[in-house]
Amino acid sequence: MKTALFIGRFAPSHKGHIEAIMKMLDSYDKVIIGLGSCYESGTKRHPFLAVFREKMLLLSIQERGGDLSKVEFVHIQDRETFDEWLDDVLEVCDKYNVTHFITGNKEDILDVLKEQNKNLPFEFVNPEETSSVPYHATDLRNAILKGDYDTFAHLASYGTQMLLGSINGFNGLRYALEDSGRRIYQGRQTVDVVFTLQDIVTPKSNRPYLKNYVLCGYRDKSKIDFPNYLGLVGGEIKKFESPTYAALRVLEEKTGIKATLKSNLMEPAIISIKTDNGEILSDLRFLDLYNNEKLAGKRGGSSQAFQINLNCKKDVFDKTLQNTGFEFKPVSEALEEGLAYEQTEMVKDAVSRIEHYAN
Repeated sequence: MKTALFIGRFAPSHKGHIEAIMKMLDSYDKVIIGLGSCYESGTKRHPFLAVFREKMLLLSIQERGGDLSKVEFVHIQDRETFDEWLDDVLEVCDKYNVTHFITGNKEDILDVLKEQNKNLPFEFVNPEETSSVPYHATDLRNAILKGDYDTFAHLASYGTQMLLGSINGFNGLRYALEDSGRRIYQGRQTVDVVFTLQDIVTPKSNRPYLKNYVLCGYRDKSKIDFPNYLGLVGGEIKKFESPTYAALRVLEEKTGIKATLKSNLMEPAIISIKTDNGEILSDLRFLDLYNNEKLAGKRGGSSQAFQINLNCKKDVFDKTLQNTGFEFKPVSEALEEGLAYEQTEMVKDAVSRIEHYAN
């Protein structure tokens, strides 16, 4: 079985990237896409979060008719030294039995390996040597900065064209090109899930109305950071893990609520949520990146927050949530009490977004 590992930043993806991936899908049984610099964003070199870069690639591959069942993503973070980064890459290669290493980064990867006389057990392939699309992501970023739509449309992959508008990508890229975009802080990288729900309340004397709830619970008294505080569902992103999958994994581990990713091609992603009574289709929407140093805790880092929002009776999760320590609490009560880290702001932002889409 031939397995290719294609490493790049794809910031953002252009037609040359997709041409290379389509060739790989014809040549290899499995294509592992390593999203490099996965914890970097907000700068000229790293303008977009990896959670969006992944979607751009997926949508572009599907539009070209590529077999998505042969594609898998791993998120690879930057390290202080090349050797540390290479150790991570080799771990990925071992995990997936990689036979071919694909990269167009001659200066930073291929030349360094050659200088260090590292003989690695797979074949190296530079896709740029056979590409008919001699573009670089720098050209694409510069076209956006100059307001050159024709060049942007000529260079950008389908997924990049479709997603940039929905993720505020044009404005975000302009901020990033000035090195003033939203950045991830070094340290422990986490996800938080703001699971909001609107239930119909029918008082005896007034008209029915929707009441907002948020899924939360009290943190253990032994916690170093924010002991016994009200907290959202959250946890650490595992090594090589996509934040999108981390959010769904953490939700199930902490609360027992199983949400299955149905499509990650667009923003928001489509998910199916298992309730006590059946399945509900919903979406998993990226909320924002939160990284207040004063509220980060002892290990620092940032949180990538996602929102799930449902209109249903909150008791459809009563059996699932038994003995988990989590419940759907009225948003007004949660905000009045305050939550750990930056989670109070997350809930406020989530409610504001609900109101925006409701109007």
